[in-house]
Amino acid sequence: MKDKQIRLETVKPQQLHFFNRSIKSSEILRNNQLVLAHGSRQKISFALKAGEKIHLQGENGVGKSSLLKLLAQHSLLQTPEILFSGCSFYLDQNFSFLKAELNAVENLKAANASVSDVEWRNLLGQLRIRGEKSQIPLGQLSGGEQLKVALLAISQSATVYDLLLLDEPENHLDIESRDILAQAIAEYKGAVILVSHDRRFIEDCKITDSFQLGHRAER
Repeated sequence: MKDKQIRLETVKPQQLHFFNRSIKSSEILRNNQLVLAHGSRQKISFALKAGEKIHLQGENGVGKSSLLKLLAQHSLLQTPEILFSGCSFYLDQNFSFLKAELNAVENLKAANASVSDVEWRNLLGQLRIRGEKSQIPLGQLSGGEQLKVALLAISQSATVYDLLLLDEPENHLDIESRDILAQAIAEYKGAVILVSHDRRFIEDCKITDSFQLGHRAER
């Protein structure tokens, strides 16, 4: 009977949901003639409404990651070039907000201390991070497992995010996990700026609007 329960557990579908409790309904971001310090010298101007999702396009090296990072840094500031109203979260390709020396549960507690260790382990189990994997240093997990911890931290954060800045979040994930992430992004009620080179993933995220970042600056 025990073996049967274990087999049933392993085939349960993975679960991931991004929650948005914000009541914003108007424009939350406007870029006015913004020029990046590195990459494209294009003057960047676009606006984003609450709940709107766009795909940030551009060749490698034009500054897509730089733009996301800059927007995240200005989430609490108002400048002539960037007007932002709300709270954003930037997920870079290295999940740098996590601490490699801490285990998964310890990292998640930093995101939301009101969730108990048992609840965190249950949520990790839904993403197939079970047993000792939740207790060993995060740096010993695979890239895909670390990304799942990062995504779970965002989804259960005590902070209400109006805008998710996602830099190729599908990297490191297997096909099933990519599908779960795409569904979570598609169902998310907040705004999203997504960088991705995976056309199928973008379509599965239900993102149809895009902004083209120009050519890389000449050296």
